[in-house]
Amino acid sequence: MLVSMMTTHADRNAPMRLLCSLALLFFVLTGASSANAQTTPAQSPPPPQVQQLLNLMQDPAVRGWVDQQQKTTPPPAFSGASPTAPEITGSEMIAARTASMREHLAALAAAAPRLPGEFRNAADRLLAELRGRSLLGVLILVLGFVALGAGTEWVFRKVTAHPQRRIVALPIDTASARMRAIGLRLAFGLSEVAIFGLGSIGAFLAFDWPPLLQQVVLAYLGAAVILRLALVLGRFFLAPDIGGPQDAERFCVIPLPADAAWFWYRRLALFVGWFAFGRATLDVLSALGFSLEARELVAYALGLGLLAIALNIVWARPTPSEVLPDVTGQPVHHRITPWLLSLCLMLLWGLWVVGFMRLFWLVAVALLLPGAIKVARMASHHVSRPASGSEAP
Repeated sequence: MLVSMMTTHADRNAPMRLLCSLALLFFVLTGASSANAQTTPAQSPPPPQVQQLLNLMQDPAVRGWVDQQQKTTPPPAFSGASPTAPEITGSEMIAARTASMREHLAALAAAAPRLPGEFRNAADRLLAELRGRSLLGVLILVLGFVALGAGTEWVFRKVTAHPQRRIVALPIDTASARMRAIGLRLAFGLSEVAIFGLGSIGAFLAFDWPPLLQQVVLAYLGAAVILRLALVLGRFFLAPDIGGPQDAERFCVIPLPADAAWFWYRRLALFVGWFAFGRATLDVLSALGFSLEARELVAYALGLGLLAIALNIVWARPTPSEVLPDVTGQPVHHRITPWLLSLCLMLLWGLWVVGFMRLFWLVAVALLLPGAIKVARMASHHVSRPASGSEAP
C-alpha cells in the first residue's frame, strides 16, 4: 500500500520529501537501535509497518532514486549566523599599507633602468607597423587631420555667422533672456566642437589604416577634441574674446576683469591640453607594449608638468581681493595662502605616486570644493541678476 501511494501521487516533489523523511526516520531508528543494543540485551521485534518500511528502504531502486534526488537538490540555506571575520587593527592596516607602498616604489625603481629599452622596443614595433612611414610622418598625419577638423569648423562658423550675430544682438533685459542668450551661445560652441571632431576623427576613420597606427592617431585626435572642448567651455564661462567690456558683461558667466579672464582661460587650456595629450601618450605606450611600471613612471613624470602648471597658477594668479571679491565684502587675500596651496599641491602629487588614492581624493576635494562653491555662487548671482545689474559698472 505504501508503494502504491508513492507512485500515484500527483506532486513530483512529494515522493522525494516523503522518501527523504523515511530515510531520515530509517537512519534515526537504526542509530537508536544500535545504541540501545549496547545498553539492553534484548528488544521486542518491530511492528509490521516498520518492518515493511525497512524492507522498502533496502530496495536498490528506491535507494538509487533517493541518492539521485539528494545529488540534484540544492542543500537548504543555512540560516545561522556566519562566522565573524577577524578584525584588522589599525596598526595592522598601517603595516599593510606601508608594505604595499614599499613594493610599489621598489617596482618603480626596478623599472627605471629598463625604461630606455622599453622606448626602443616600442619605437621598433611602431616603425614595423607603419610600413615605411617615419615618426615625423605620423606627427604630420596627426597635425594634418587636426588642421582638417579646424578647417571644417571654420567653414561651419562662416555658414552660421548670421545666426551667431543675431545671438550677440539679443536683448538681455531679464535674467531669463540673459540665460537664453548664454545657452544659445554655448550650443553653438558645442556644435563647433562636434564639427571639429567630425572633420578630424571622422575623416581619419574614412580610410583604412594599420591597427597600431589607427590607435596612435585616434588617441591624439581625441586629445585634440578634448582640448577644443575646454576652449569652448572657457569662452562660455569667462568670455575673454568678446569685443568690449559691455559684451563681456553680457555673456560671461563668471564676472572677471579682462586680464583675469584671459589668465584663467590660458591656464585652463594649458592644463587640460597637457592632461589630455599626456593621457593619450599613456594609451599609446600601453598599445606599444609598455609594462605597467614603465607607464607609471611616465605618468608620474607627466604629472610633474601638471604640478608645475598648478604652482604657476597659485603664484601668478590675479590677486583674489581684486578679482574674486567675497560677496560679503570681506577681503580673502592672505600672504600665507600661496605657500599652503603649494604644499597641498605637492602633497597631492606625492600621495598619487605612493598610491594613497583615498587620501589623495580627500585632500583634492578639501582643496577644490570651497573655491568651486564660491565660484558657483558668484556665477549664479551674476547670471540671475536683475535687469538693472547690466548697467552696473
